[in-house]
Amino acid sequence: MLEEAKVRKFVSKLAEDTASGSLNWEAASSFQLQTGWGRNNAIGPIYITHIANNQIIAYRMTYKHWHDEENYDDAEDVSVEFVNSSGTKTWSVADVPQRHKLLDAIEFRVSGAESTIDSYLGDDDETE
Repeated sequence: MLEEAKVRKFVSKLAEDTASGSLNWEAASSFQLQTGWGRNNAIGPIYITHIANNQIIAYRMTYKHWHDEENYDDAEDVSVEFVNSSGTKTWSVADVPQRHKLLDAIEFRVSGAESTIDSYLGDDDETE
């Protein structure tokens, strides 16, 4: 098993490379979701990238946070997983806080928000 510090460093690098645009992600296609990639607990898209002959997915998920045997709240978290070519999980990345930063970077990049904002602002380089 990997040391948590190494996992944190790995996920941080994924987030940094995603934010800089050097690592690209795409949303899983409807075909992929129908053929094993779907996750019952996923909220929104499942994002996929490829690194060194491995596929990695990231997605927002929901789960039941139990307070006792009868009471629970629905909670949200982020999952990052290594998967095989059919979408079956081969390894889950540990629950490190950097997963949230990674998913935020993925959603920002995939949304195209940066180019839309730049286009909308035009040549106005001033910041307030």
